[in-house]
Amino acid sequence: MPPVPTPTSHGAALRRSASPVFTTEDGERIVQQQFGLQSSCKDLSSYIDRNFLVEAQDGSRWVLRIANDEEEQRTLDLQNCAMQRVGEALPGQVPEVRLSVNGQTIERVMASDGREHWVRLVSFLPGELMSGAPGIELSTWRGLGELLAKIDLALIGFEHEAADRELRWDLACAAWTVGASKLIQNPRSRALVEALQVQFLGQVARRWEELPKGWIHNDPNDQNLVLSRAGSAAPRVSGIFDFGDIVHSARIFELAVACAYGIFGVKAPLQVMGELCAGYDAHAPLLDVEFESLLAATAMRLVQSVTIAAQDTQDDPDNEHVRASESPAWDALQGLASIDPQTAIDHLRQACGRVAAPPAALPALARKDILQLRGEHLGPSLSLSYQDSIEIVRGRGAWLFDSTGRAYLDGVNNVCHVGHCHPHVVAAGQEQMAMLNTNTRYLHQNIARYSKRLTGLFPEHLSVCFFVNSGSEANELAIRMARNFTGRRNILSIEGGYHGNTSTMVDISPYKHDGPGGAGAPDWLTAVACPDTYRGRHRADDPQAAAKYAQEIADACQRAAERNSGYAAFIA
Repeated sequence: MPPVPTPTSHGAALRRSASPVFTTEDGERIVQQQFGLQSSCKDLSSYIDRNFLVEAQDGSRWVLRIANDEEEQRTLDLQNCAMQRVGEALPGQVPEVRLSVNGQTIERVMASDGREHWVRLVSFLPGELMSGAPGIELSTWRGLGELLAKIDLALIGFEHEAADRELRWDLACAAWTVGASKLIQNPRSRALVEALQVQFLGQVARRWEELPKGWIHNDPNDQNLVLSRAGSAAPRVSGIFDFGDIVHSARIFELAVACAYGIFGVKAPLQVMGELCAGYDAHAPLLDVEFESLLAATAMRLVQSVTIAAQDTQDDPDNEHVRASESPAWDALQGLASIDPQTAIDHLRQACGRVAAPPAALPALARKDILQLRGEHLGPSLSLSYQDSIEIVRGRGAWLFDSTGRAYLDGVNNVCHVGHCHPHVVAAGQEQMAMLNTNTRYLHQNIARYSKRLTGLFPEHLSVCFFVNSGSEANELAIRMARNFTGRRNILSIEGGYHGNTSTMVDISPYKHDGPGGAGAPDWLTAVACPDTYRGRHRADDPQAAAKYAQEIADACQRAAERNSGYAAFIA
């Protein structure tokens, strides 16, 4: 499967046209002509398709499914094949597909408005629809988690040509909502959605490669679930239908969708989420990355719901179905936004019988106490960024997370070159520190092997390594080497540059020595213009801008040559 798509790769093109136009009489005629059954039909609520409950004269019950005219035959065949695959593993718990009089699973019919549609006849699952059913208990949700795990396990190894389908309800494609959220009119609601979108992109999308993948049903909402009751026991989920959203995606998204619908109207959402996880984990054990992704993925599913409702309402304002889940989805979003991510992870792990994350070695400090301690024990030159300073507690990849769980895309950090807390780097560091942490004056095979491996990535003449502890130390060493090699002292730098915090680095950093408290440039430093075509002296509207910036450097070098001094290095 490809990486998580960009916001522009999904969205409007995946929306469907108006529902098919068929009456109950049309349904009865189709069932008789295409599937050989005399029956009566009753209209069933639907979103983009048209469905009829079919009561056949022989006593059997079916559902006639008339697809939207934009639906592809291969997608419907995908659904049929998946139901057949799951039905073999879980007989009676998913619908069976009836063959037509022509021996086909899918037939073609025309509506009164001239549009052609694909039709199927699938068995009706007996039981009570979960939507609105009384007596739902936590054990019911645990049972749903078990059923979803069994479905996902049954689909392991399943293949179909429609695996490349694009679906706006696939959480892997949820980035498209970033552009569509502007349709949400209420500013506070839109701000909530935007914050949760950032959280999803920072906590889930960035870890796409780590998430186990597979085929998932992708729509286990209470309108698609059937219950059975045994005496006074809590109802259990006995069946699931409507495989219309089946997709190959991250496995945890199956649970995220179930959680999103399961917490509607629930005061303690983590309880429901925990039971769903426990049921699923009992058959398909969850990984740490899945526990860590579920809260944000569940919120993102609700973001999809409210964004699609806003989108479809604009396209079809008279269709009440498109807004059916909007109000409870907003309530659920508010509830999820108030949950601390680490609290959620700990609860979900404990619900599955896993050990929660170990408690912090020291009690957490309040923000004001941290500020007070900094003021008392850190030098005043160690300033904080931003007027309202941020308490960053974790990092992962390109993202930083504050004490509230909010994610920030890190465009500032200059230390973690392969991202924050890269698992390979963390593991290597832990292993080495547990064995030895010293300097290069002693022999050790690791530094020799690493030098060879590292230089093998560069051109042949770059064959020697110096290992240092920081960017400041690297630049300091580079200047020492340049001066030693050339026998010169002068340095050429760029205006506004910042190269480190050692004495020499401050001297060659105009950002520092020309800034507040700086002592100005030393006489051996020459600063030339930064080649900034946006704010600089020569801008993008000047076709000679690059040549002019380059000429400034050439002129500086010429002046140095005339003084018979020259430069040891040019640092940019």
